[in-house]
Amino acid sequence: MADPQSSTGVSDTEIEAGLAAFVGAMSLGEQDIFRQMIPAQVTAYSVLEGLQDGHGAGCCPACLSRLGHMLQDDGAERIILRDNLPDLWDACMAAIALPRSDAEFDALRVRLRANITQCQNSGMHSRKKPSTLAGSSDPLDVFVDSLYWCLRPAFMGEGSSVLSRTRDGKGLRKSDGNWPTSIAQLLPHGDARVVAHLEWACKFISFLPQHFLTVYLVGFRPRVFRHFASHPARALFVWYLVRTLLVDLHSPLYDWPGEEPVKLPAHRTFPTEDPGKSPLVVVEGLNQLLTIFFMGPDANSDDMSALIQGYELVFFRAVQHAIGIMSARPNGRLDKILRALSVLLQRSLHLDDSALDPRVLEFKEMHPYILDTSKLGQSFFLATVLVHDRLGHACAAPVCERFVQDDAADGRSFLLCGRCRFVRYCSRECQKRDWKEGYPLNFAWMVERDEYAAHKTLCPTIARIAPLVRKFDNVTALAGVLRSTRFEKSERRALMDWALARGIIPAAAAARFLGFVSVKFMHAKGH
Repeated sequence: MADPQSSTGVSDTEIEAGLAAFVGAMSLGEQDIFRQMIPAQVTAYSVLEGLQDGHGAGCCPACLSRLGHMLQDDGAERIILRDNLPDLWDACMAAIALPRSDAEFDALRVRLRANITQCQNSGMHSRKKPSTLAGSSDPLDVFVDSLYWCLRPAFMGEGSSVLSRTRDGKGLRKSDGNWPTSIAQLLPHGDARVVAHLEWACKFISFLPQHFLTVYLVGFRPRVFRHFASHPARALFVWYLVRTLLVDLHSPLYDWPGEEPVKLPAHRTFPTEDPGKSPLVVVEGLNQLLTIFFMGPDANSDDMSALIQGYELVFFRAVQHAIGIMSARPNGRLDKILRALSVLLQRSLHLDDSALDPRVLEFKEMHPYILDTSKLGQSFFLATVLVHDRLGHACAAPVCERFVQDDAADGRSFLLCGRCRFVRYCSRECQKRDWKEGYPLNFAWMVERDEYAAHKTLCPTIARIAPLVRKFDNVTALAGVLRSTRFEKSERRALMDWALARGIIPAAAAARFLGFVSVKFMHAKGH
């Protein structure tokens, strides 16, 4: 029988012989890379073709899972796939954020199961566990989980990832052409669909979508937070936090106001039976999200209270439960955040001290500033103001509501003040207005009510301490350094007037810092 002919008229035997001669001329190292290249490229092309419709209905979840595993390392396979990654990441983002009905999910699940069975590349399917979701083999679980694994290097890796590019108030866009080149690629179905990551976190009780939520809050908070804090996403956000804090309790939430927004199937709980997935490890998984929520870039002091309003009681119970779990690893950052939350919720709910965990009572006595911010040390206040400005993405000029990641800027970094190299402006007009006029000062202690906190007064002081602010990346560390830094009275006054006018710290705290209440100087022992 004659050899089958390809569309070019060359037989399969001739093709195989040509490939063998081509590979034989390579070095052993080149041969290893080439052997990896073929299955990697086949998988990538297959996945991309299946995702092209934006729904993912033509994709094989097992091939997608294999591709997700490939992309977690900086090895040869990832280098080989690099040219195809922008298209892949666009397709993955579109499939994740697409709004779907329950009926559409059911139809997609059936289609994905058939795709696995009929896949022509089944011989290359990964033998690894197909999903991180409690070992689920549901094709829809595997599909969505694998979409996130494929996107993970672009969002959370080092170098050119979204997270690394938006830290310290920077804009997303760079001239190197790395994905994404536009914010629209991160929000393919509009800003409001950022809540899709929250929906998947609740549907799967999975940390992977949660990590993406954290990235959005770090780099795009002024743009996306309002969508998380609005109905019905707000209920989902609180529910996810509560369910994570109550990780080892799988019963219905009897104190949830009304019907729970998500009904958990019997198999859908955090995999606390798996190695390394103890309740302590699961609760600690909230560390970064809660830290960013409280103290992250562009955070407002009332963000948490706005989020949990109406859910205080169930949230208080969840926090108290998690504090008990955290007793195995006390005094870490998350433990302190949870105890501070417990104190604030106690006040909000008008509960007496008998409702608090003993460790919370101890914390409350040691940190009275949790309920009365005017009792904080002066250096801590100053550090809070400066770190807030270093990390934030908003224009520093009064009245202006522009931020780095809005539609007009589209991720382009703002201009730095040429003298202090610290505060940012969206335009030269805003810079000039802040330099000459600044923020109006209408406080009770002002003699002249038409005074302003102009940047030209503040700039020399900020220029002096800006290197310290850039060196130390958290409030506590910076406060420790500032304790040994002396400020003239006029410098302290200028800093705190500016901070108060911008609403970064409460009026009582600013008054105490300025000396209208009995205070110690910043360099005194104990501050």
